[in-house]
Amino acid sequence: MLAVAACPHAHAGEFDIVAPVRSWHFDGSEMAPQHWNENNLGLGAEYRADGFLVGAVAYHDSYYKVAKAAYVGYSYSLPVYGEFAVEATLRAGYINGSGFTNWGALPSVGISYGRTAVELEFLPAIKKTQASVLALMLRRSF
Repeated sequence: MLAVAACPHAHAGEFDIVAPVRSWHFDGSEMAPQHWNENNLGLGAEYRADGFLVGAVAYHDSYYKVAKAAYVGYSYSLPVYGEFAVEATLRAGYINGSGFTNWGALPSVGISYGRTAVELEFLPAIKKTQASVLALMLRRSF
């Protein structure tokens, strides 16, 4: 709170609800055939102020289990027309699930209209025995 008062250009942040929805798996040329769960419904929250964010989310992962993540990040929004904007976000933190129990980073691009956004996240395969993933997430600011 003191940092907000000390910086004349800072403003109070806002809380967002985030909802992972869907994923698409591709690549993984050296993987055995998989039956991925691509309906990745979940729920999380983010606090955003001046482009910076902190959040946590839980969702049904690709392996039909519950995954959890806590992260920090930065988001840049470029107004396009009226209340439409294009957004680029980088989240980095700790994930337990989706085949990982480790630190990682997740870039996303999205389109927002007013207080609602649709984001597409990309997680590249790190090894040939993994699949790359595109994931769809909805976000609503309050």
